[in-house]
Amino acid sequence: MIADIRINVSFFKHPKTVKLQRRLGAEAVLSLQQLWINKSDGALTDMDYEDIAIA
Repeated sequence: MIADIRINVSFFKHPKTVKLQRRLGAEAVLSLQQLWINKSDGALTDMDYEDIAIA
């Protein structure tokens, strides 16, 4: 796991973030950030849907 991540200050106002929150709630945005922390290299190719849900 990495020590920190950088998120642009406009992240929470980005249309994709707003749409994610409207459709699935604030926990979905938090889950996305947790996924970024756990997969800092950005590669999800070795993960199936269940692995991503667990992460």
